[in-house]
Amino acid sequence: MSCTPFIASPKKRTSKQARPLAEVEARIVRVTFHNYDNGFSVLQVSPEGGRGLETVVGFASSVAAGVRIRATGRWQSCEGGRQLRAEAIRTELPSNPEEMKRCLGSGLIDGIGPAYAGRFMDVFGGKIFDVIDKHPEKLLAVEGVGKKRCDTIARSWTEQKTERTAVNYLIDHGVASEIAVKIFRQYGDDTVKIVKENP
Repeated sequence: MSCTPFIASPKKRTSKQARPLAEVEARIVRVTFHNYDNGFSVLQVSPEGGRGLETVVGFASSVAAGVRIRATGRWQSCEGGRQLRAEAIRTELPSNPEEMKRCLGSGLIDGIGPAYAGRFMDVFGGKIFDVIDKHPEKLLAVEGVGKKRCDTIARSWTEQKTERTAVNYLIDHGVASEIAVKIFRQYGDDTVKIVKENP
């Protein structure tokens, strides 16, 4: 059940220490809010094996409908239900063709909206992410795609991939999402290299 974040009365909340950590694997259905600068996000997600929607609040790298997450945090009561206050949100691109189409059409990648997402899926199907990643020039075969759009897509894809890889790397090494996003915003493409050299 979705709910408005951070409005529950403190008296009704159990202390953080008393609440066990929970992990949720889910697909993002809607991004209610996302601050690019610090990554703060309010997400409506559809959990694996669950029914209905849940709310996840926390810090994340670029997010969009269709993107899959693994969030670790603690459940909080809030007006209308509950929400997961996540300490870490790991993001991954989907592998299901329908979810891939939804992800592409969400605006996550510059130069691709719902119309082009449909065209790309019609031509490349489930291989579309691999095409954009390794052979973006093949996109020129799709009706309406010129060199300028192709270059825009390739550049945006690389930027998103670099950010996702770096933030996930930090999370996998025990860094909270809030700090991971801050580190990436400071060091950019060199994040993983710098952390490996100076952990």
